[in-house]
Amino acid sequence: MTKIEFIEVLEKNEYQYDIENEWIIVTEDGMVALDDLGIITEGVRFKNSGSVYLGSLLALPKNIEFLNDGDVSLMNLRNMAECAVFKNGGMVALDKLKGLVAGMVFENGGTVALKNLVNLPDDMKFKNGGNVLLHSMQNEPQAKCFENDGYCVYGGHY
Repeated sequence: MTKIEFIEVLEKNEYQYDIENEWIIVTEDGMVALDDLGIITEGVRFKNSGSVYLGSLLALPKNIEFLNDGDVSLMNLRNMAECAVFKNGGMVALDKLKGLVAGMVFENGGTVALKNLVNLPDDMKFKNGGNVLLHSMQNEPQAKCFENDGYCVYGGHY
């Protein structure tokens, strides 16, 4: 998807946005629900005042930032090109993702749900405001990566 095509999707859905250098900044006053979108362009910064729903997205390109006030739902995401920025105010749902990019840091305000993740990169950091859900991990993750305000749930353990 090109930047122009993504802007057309935003305009069709009547979502507010700005353009700043190479970034498309979504500034909608409220949630952004693009659950039917199967692909997104690089260089998007979500700064809307609500949640972001991208339920059909399978891959996340480079230069994607979630700075929105609510949750981020990427329920079917399977791949990330590089580290995405998660500094949103609510939870992050990445239920189908099986691997993370090295250097990933979650700084969102709520829970991080990585229910199908089977291992963590060494330099991974959780600095989120809630729990970390790692249901598919059978071995206890390294404690040094957890600076979150909640529990780490892995393989059924708390």
